Amino acid sequence: MRINLVLLMALTISATAHAQVRTDFKNVSKGKQMDLLQEGNTLTLNHEDSVQEFNPPSKMFATFMAGGIQPTALSVFSSDHTMNYNFDHLLPVMTAQFSHYIWEKYGKLGWAASIGYSYSQYQDTVATALHIIPINLNIAYRMELKDTQKIIPYFMAGPALWTFFQRGPDAYNTSESSLFGAATAGIAFNLNRLHILKSRNDMELVLQYQRTMGPSVAGMDFNGDSVQIGGTIAL
Repeated sequence: MRINLVLLMALTISATAHAQVRTDFKNVSKGKQMDLLQEGNTLTLNHEDSVQEFNPPSKMFATFMAGGIQPTALSVFSSDHTMNYNFDHLLPVMTAQFSHYIWEKYGKLGWAASIGYSYSQYQDTVATALHIIPINLNIAYRMELKDTQKIIPYFMAGPALWTFFQRGPDAYNTSESSLFGAATAGIAFNLNRLHILKSRNDMELVLQYQRTMGPSVAGMDFNGDSVQIGGTIAL
């Protein structure tokens, strides 16, 4: 008798639950029919880091370099004292350079300005220190013909103002400036496009050669070469 009662209760519960499930499914509203092919065609990707491969091209660049310069000669006259410098070796130099390209057609054309600093010491009849500051203002051309270009040559030309400061005993302290011309050729390796770096702004490795030309004035002959290596950040 107990077994029959238990079976009767189990059947009753099962039937009630089945009826409840059928009722719940009847109350579910039918969703909107979706076309998976159409959804795939209209799908757009956000600018995520994994998707965005190249940074937008820039018109402004800041470059910091170090290397060597080798002027020809320098004669310094101060208080009846003469110091002669014959530069038979490279002098260390550091340079900060800023470029702004305004026109874009078959590359980029604009202007560039730079300031350098070189320090060297000498021991002749007296000990002196020579500070040299070259300042350049150039017309600049950057041969960047497409946004994905990895290696970019560039060229610059313009006037260069060379200023030196000689420091030593009081009678030897003096400074002068002279105007020359300069021609520059360089090559930039875009580290982002070469997949070496991944940064918010493009970074470049720069190799630069500069030739200074002009007449010697008052013993200042800064004709010579400059070779530098550095890095550029696109602004």
